[in-house]
Amino acid sequence: MNLLTSMRYLVALNEHRHFARAAQACHITQPALSNALKALEEELGAPLFDRIGRRVRLTDSGRQAVQSARV
Repeated sequence: MNLLTSMRYLVALNEHRHFARAAQACHITQPALSNALKALEEELGAPLFDRIGRRVRLTDSGRQAVQSARV
């Protein structure tokens, strides 16, 4: 997976706080978004978000990654 694309997905997840809505905004399926973000977490070696039911909250590492993606 392209790192730039994965970072774009992370930014969308941060904006929508919901996997399905973020996937819809990125024009991909929810499983594809989840898989890309799981791979990004593995590549960066840190959890980027916490799942809270159907919503998500970024971890400190996730917030740093979003800030880096927006630069």
